[in-house]
Amino acid sequence: MKEVLLGVGLVVAVVIGLALVRLVLPRVSLPVLSAIAILMAVAVPRSVVELVPHTSDVFSTLGPPVPTVTTYGAVVAGCLIAFLLERRHVPVPAMYYVFIACVAVGLWTVWEGSALQWSGLIALALGVLAWAFGRVVGREIFANNASARYLMIAMAGILTLQLGVSAAQLLGLEVPSWLTGTDRTLEGLIGRASGTVGHPANLAKIAFITCLIALPFTLSKGRKVRFWAWTVVGLGLVTSGLTISRANLAAHFLLIGLWIVTLPGKARFMVRLASGVALAVLALIFLPPLLERFEMDETGGQRPVLLDAAWMQLSQNLWTGTGPNSYISVVGGFDAATASGLPVHNAFLLYTAELGLTLAVVFYAPILLLLLRSLRRAGRRGSQLSAAKVLVFALPGYLMITLTGWSLMANFSLVATMLTFGILDAAVPKRGTQRSERRAREDSHGASPMSEESSRANEDHGKRMAAL
Repeated sequence: MKEVLLGVGLVVAVVIGLALVRLVLPRVSLPVLSAIAILMAVAVPRSVVELVPHTSDVFSTLGPPVPTVTTYGAVVAGCLIAFLLERRHVPVPAMYYVFIACVAVGLWTVWEGSALQWSGLIALALGVLAWAFGRVVGREIFANNASARYLMIAMAGILTLQLGVSAAQLLGLEVPSWLTGTDRTLEGLIGRASGTVGHPANLAKIAFITCLIALPFTLSKGRKVRFWAWTVVGLGLVTSGLTISRANLAAHFLLIGLWIVTLPGKARFMVRLASGVALAVLALIFLPPLLERFEMDETGGQRPVLLDAAWMQLSQNLWTGTGPNSYISVVGGFDAATASGLPVHNAFLLYTAELGLTLAVVFYAPILLLLLRSLRRAGRRGSQLSAAKVLVFALPGYLMITLTGWSLMANFSLVATMLTFGILDAAVPKRGTQRSERRAREDSHGASPMSEESSRANEDHGKRMAAL
């Protein structure tokens, strides 16, 4: 009972905190403030209290081993309450309502419904809510320069904190475990930084995600927005480099490289040149330790063995799966590498093995549809161009990360990833809603700050009309 009260108290504290910040900073809207709060909680992911006890040998995948109050979970719940108190709509995609309902029914009818599996459902629900918040945030920041600037500044602050902690780790300084999220002291010895998120790969994923959010705003009409967006991109790339996380670093460099090459307009030649030189310099700095990692571990550790175990599990149970969050406990029964606490390092296979093929397809369907919409719109002019391009350029990197790892779609990284997808989803609307949403934004906030080309086109049209 004490654990439940503590969890409720933490959520209430988040709601009160959001209200107080809004009183102090009235210009920061609730959606933007919620996004900042979620990203801050994701950057310092901690388990506050376990709602039910568990044994130390229980391993999980999507979420904690048992239902647990976490920093990011409490913030997501607090933001939901704040939205409801202001009577704001939380636009969860309809497919995700079906998905969550089916998983919940499966816990009662198909799977055993253990605390481990219920914790997995909670993790998935937090990700779905994060997507919904992202859609509201995206509509706000893609239509309002000030809101976009506030979010960019907050992300720059988060990355600055990560860089400070990472530098201390690499220098061998004593950093308290409550700040780093781990009791390990290996980071300084092996030359990899983990910041405040407990593992180098997790830190690289946070840097990659912030870059996805910031890149569209490097084309903003607002000079300050552009400055802070490029600051986030630069800080994120350095942070990612310090982790020496192979797939994440390759994804990050590829994304930014494609973005720089395709920057529009002759006026951006110097920006393209300076960015390209900076990217090349960073690549030369981080390439030697990256190659050293490949020499030490060419096959990616136990990944091949873990992959074989996953295929064996799928061949035995493709349609119903092991149940959410319980892959290790089931597959570990016949595979020693998995029993040590390591799931298959492939997010798509992990979701399929845990949820069954049908539910895994339902979960990934909104992501796939978003990517397909982006592919159709990436070559078009207009205010949605930059966000669609970011998603298209991020796709190879996203596949690199998710086909060689699983944690991007689990725990706090799942919340951050789904928040990002939701933000970009708002900027790449469906065909039937694109015009109406653009008109609504222009009526309430003025022209979108995202497209300089469309803005100049409108100005030229106005001059021609005046001349007539």
